[in-house]
Amino acid sequence: MRFSIIVPVNNIEDKIKKCLESIQKQLYREFEVLIIIDGSTDGSKEICDKFQDDDKRFKVIYKKNGGLVSARKRGAQLAKGDYIINIDGDDYVDDDYLLEINRIIEKEFPDMIACGFKEISNSIQERNNNISDGLYDEAAILKIRNSIIYDKNLKGFQGGTLINTIWTKIVKRDIYQKCQSLIPDYITVGEDLILNVHIINEIKSLYIKNHAFYNYVVYYSSMMHKCNTENFKHYLDVAQEFLKIDYVCSNDVYVYSLQAFISEIRKIAKESAAYFSFRKIVKDNSEILELLKLAQKAHIKNYNLEFIIKVIIVKISSYPFMYFICKYI
Repeated sequence: MRFSIIVPVNNIEDKIKKCLESIQKQLYREFEVLIIIDGSTDGSKEICDKFQDDDKRFKVIYKKNGGLVSARKRGAQLAKGDYIINIDGDDYVDDDYLLEINRIIEKEFPDMIACGFKEISNSIQERNNNISDGLYDEAAILKIRNSIIYDKNLKGFQGGTLINTIWTKIVKRDIYQKCQSLIPDYITVGEDLILNVHIINEIKSLYIKNHAFYNYVVYYSSMMHKCNTENFKHYLDVAQEFLKIDYVCSNDVYVYSLQAFISEIRKIAKESAAYFSFRKIVKDNSEILELLKLAQKAHIKNYNLEFIIKVIIVKISSYPFMYFICKYI
C-alpha cells in the first residue's frame, strides 16, 4: 500500500464530511485512511462510521481525548503504507493530490516530499516553501536543516526554508513513526514545526513540489487566533523542546520566541479596553516573563521596518510602550 492518511477528529461534525469526501475522491486509489476519534462527543463519530461502513479503505479508531499529538501517534503506530500523510479533519485536499505525489515517488522515491497549500479565509492565498522545486540530496538538506526554524537570508522573520506544517509533508513511514514518537503529548502549539525539525535530521532525500494540493481553512474561533494567555506557556514549551535538540541553533530558538511573544502580546493589546486591563493580564505571569527573556536574546541578521519595531518592543520591555505599539500600530 502506498499511503496511510491520518485524520484526527475531535468535535468537528460540521467539517469532517467535506474532508473525508475529498480523500475518497482521490484519483489515485491505493491508500488507507486512519480516522482517529480523539474523545469526540458530537456527531463526528457517526459520520466517520458511515465512511468506514461504505469504504473499506476508511478505518475508524476510537481513543480517549489526549490531544492532536497523541492522535497522530496512534495513527502512526497503525499505519501500513509506504508513506504517511496527515490531513486535519477541518481541511480538505484536491482530487489529484495523491496522483501527483505518487508520480514523484515512482520517479524519485524520496524520504520526504514537501508541498505548498492554499489558505482559505475571506480570500484564497497560496503559500509555498522558500526553496525551488526539485530533488535535494544530503548536502543540500543540511543547509535546509540549518534554516528550518529561522532563515537568516530573509528579512525580518518569515519563518524557515520550509513551510512549518506537517500536513504539507509526505514522509516515509519508518521515519515518520520514529520522529512522531519524540513529540511530547502535552505540546499543543508548534507541534508540526518540532516534528519537521526532527524529520529533517533523519531524511537523506527531499523533493520539493511547490503546488498547493492542500486546502487549509482558517477558522478565526480557533485557539491560535484567540487572545489566550495559555498560548505563552505553549510557545515556551516549544522553545524548550527546541533547546533540547543538539543541532538546533539557540539563536533560532530566541528568534522564534521573539516572534511568538510579539504575536501573543499583540492579541492581548488588541483585545484590552485600556492599558490597565492589559497590564492586569500580563502582570506577574511567569510564562510571559520566561518567553520574554528568551526573546530578548534574539539576534536578527536582516531587518525590515516591521521587525525593527518588534525587536525594539522586546528589548525595551516596557509594558506601556508594548501596549501602545501593539494596539495601534
